[in-house]
Order: sequence, then structure tokens, then C-alpha cells
Amino acid sequence: MAHEDRIIDMVGAGGADQIEENPYHKKIKKEISQKHQQKEQKKNSVKMDLKDKVQLSQPFKWRESKKGSFELEETPQEKEYTRLKHSGTKVLQILGLKIDLAERKDVLMESYKKVFIETKSHNWLFAKLYQLKAGVMQFLLSRLGLTPKELDTLRKEATEGAFEDNKKKFAQNEYNSELFGIFSAGREKKKLKAFNEVRGQLMKQMINLGKKSVYTKTSVLSIQLDQVTKIYDDLREEKKNLIFKRDYYAHG
Repeated sequence: MAHEDRIIDMVGAGGADQIEENPYHKKIKKEISQKHQQKEQKKNSVKMDLKDKVQLSQPFKWRESKKGSFELEETPQEKEYTRLKHSGTKVLQILGLKIDLAERKDVLMESYKKVFIETKSHNWLFAKLYQLKAGVMQFLLSRLGLTPKELDTLRKEATEGAFEDNKKKFAQNEYNSELFGIFSAGREKKKLKAFNEVRGQLMKQMINLGKKSVYTKTSVLSIQLDQVTKIYDDLREEKKNLIFKRDYYAHG
């Protein structure tokens, strides 16, 4: 209030020149000038930002069709998107991989069958991870032109191959288990437990393959009997070979 009273006294006394030279007046004038400059800078920055955004956007282009009607013309970006969307060979290029999927179609088909079999694993987590991988490969193959029927054929071929492979592994595991049981006389129970675990895993995989009735108690006993017979035949053959070698070196 003291400064304001002083200014009023100066005006009343006709001291306009003294007001211009007053330090307080100069301070107020300087603050007003700075605020005005800041407002101008903000306006300019907004104009520049709007200008940049306008330059980035592209105007709509219209073209006249053969029927005489007007329609929007696709921009280069839209054309490229459409080309990539309908081109299976470009999928991995978008992801940054420089490979031609069309040339590796047969390899991908075989890999898909192997991955599909892994989705039938006895290990739940392992099977889930391979289900994700199989989904990606199925997408790639579909983009390369394989129909759902062709993909189903690949899965059937893979299942049949896995079915035969599972039976061979099961028989081999029973052979090893019976042979080990004969020579160890059941003393090493830990190793026998390992054979039992493998048997359980193969049985579970067979169920996942959709063959629930393959390994029944009767069929498993039949397989074990066949393997014991095979062991007996193999041991007899080995005995003959040993006798032959003994006689050969004895008379040599």
C-alpha cells in the first residue's frame, strides 16, 4: 500500500515522468513483458506441433470407378498391409527373420508332425509348451496354403507313427526290465523302479494319443511273456556263439 500511495501522490502532483523512472514501476513492466513473451512462445510451439501433425497425415484421394461412382483410393501403406496380410511368405519377414517359408514348406510339415507328437507327452507342462509351438507352426502352414483337411492328415500321420513308436519302446522297456530282473535277482530295486516309471509314461502317452485300450493288464502280461521268450532265444543264440568260439580257439 505504501508503494501505491506514493504512485498516487506522484500522479496527483503531475509526476508522470517520475513514475516511468520509479523502480517498482520498472519491475511491474518487466514482469508483464516476460509473461507476454511466454504466451507468444506457447502459441508458436502449438502452431509448430499442429503443422507437424498435419504434414504426417495424408489427404484422402478419390478416384472414379468404371461405373461412374467415386471411391477412396488406397494409400501406399494400406496397399502394403493388404499385400502382407494375404502373403504367407512375408509373415516371418515382418517378425524380422530373413527366411523364405515357401522353400521350407516340406521341412515345416515334418517339423509340425514332430511337434504335434510332443503335445501328447505324459508331462503336462511339457505338452502345454509344445501346444503353443504347434499353434504357431499351424498358423504358418495355413498361410502357406495348407487347408484344414491337409493339416488334419498331417496330425493323423503323426499319430500313427507315434503309435508304432510307442509300442516298440514299450516292448523294449519290458525286455530290459525282464533281463535286468533275471541277472540282478531283484536286488537293485531303484533300477527296477526306473523301468516301471518308463512303463507308466508310455502308457500315459498312449492314452493321450487316443488309444486307451492298448495297454490292459492282459496285453501287458502278453508283452512281458513275449519279451521273456525273446530273452531265452537270445541267450540260447549267445550260448551257441560262445561254444563255437571256444571250439575254434581250442582246435586252432
